[in-house]
Parts: sequence; C-alpha cells; structure tokens
Amino acid sequence: MDITELPFGVPIILHSVHAGKNLENPFGAMKARCLRDNRDAYEEEILCHLPKDRVAIKSEHNDRFLRAQVGGSCVFDSKEVGLWESFTMETDASCRLNFVSVHLGKTLQSCQNEHRDLGAAWRTFASGAGARAPLPPPELKQLHPSQLSGDQHFLFALELAKCGRTADEIETLASCLFKLPLDGFPPTLEIDSVHPVPLEKQ
Repeated sequence: MDITELPFGVPIILHSVHAGKNLENPFGAMKARCLRDNRDAYEEEILCHLPKDRVAIKSEHNDRFLRAQVGGSCVFDSKEVGLWESFTMETDASCRLNFVSVHLGKTLQSCQNEHRDLGAAWRTFASGAGARAPLPPPELKQLHPSQLSGDQHFLFALELAKCGRTADEIETLASCLFKLPLDGFPPTLEIDSVHPVPLEKQ
C-alpha cells in the first residue's frame, strides 16, 4: 500500500467502520476505546509516518502513542515510538484501512471478534470545527421522552450535561419529563474496547 496520501501530521478522527464510533483517548485515561462519535478533542489522533512505511497513532491532546499490548488491550501511554507503537497499514477494495501491529502481528480492532473485514476496518475523517457536529442519538429524535428506556434516559441526561446543564437542572428536567428521578444512573452500558487480535493471512 502507498501510504503517502494519508493525512500525516494533522489531527484526524479514526472511525471504526464496524462499531460506527471513533478511536478515543479520554482525558485522564490511558486505555484506548471506541465509545462515541462526537469528534471531540479526545477523539483526535495524529498519524505519524515512520521509516519502512510504518505508522504510529498519537493522541492529539496528550502526545502519547497508541501501544498494542500482549494481553489484548491498547493504551495511549508512551511518549516515544518503538515496535510496540508501530503499525503497518493495509487497505481493502472499499478503501478501508487496517492497522497491523509490527510487534504482535495483530490487527487493531474495535470489537472482540476476529473478523478482519469488519472489526479491523477504519476510515479517517477531518477533525475540528470543519468536521460534522455531534448529533443526538436517533432514539431521542423519534421518541417522546416518556417513552425512553433507562439507558436512553441516561444518554438524554448526558446530552444535557454536555450542553452545560447542572446536576440539579438535569434532575428537575428528568423528573418532569420521565416522571422518575435519575437515581441509579449511570446504568451498566456495554463498552467496546480497542485491542489487537491475531492476524489471519488470506
């Protein structure tokens, strides 16, 4: 693959085709994960071009590189690039990107299966103000608040918090709209982690 056309050295969003969410390095955390599609600062990464047409993925907000770990997780914890932080890249017929760990020989995935064509597929998007603005979850547009489930109540409250509402304001809105308090939030949500899996040669 000719990687010279990739956007090196500028903030981008790495979007998982399978999960529909972005690679992120939350503030104050090291573990890489795919939970949102907000295109926020913690989702901005920089692709760094390395010798031998390898790449490293660096978090824009803390300048730490993504490292594939033997145990199956990926973390943003290194300030320098070595074999653990180096990836080769491949593309498929749909121009989706696959990142393969140089040290482990495993693909970077956003789910726990080993289907290389799904979980290992990534796309890049522009970052910053020019990128698509965050959208509320589709359920919130289609349902009246009283019809939302517990997890949807939490997501609605989370959107209010992102808009700058205080905990008291959210509690008041929740009790008016949902006829129940926000006690017991957050509910248990399934969290997709990013981790390497064995590479299957075809």
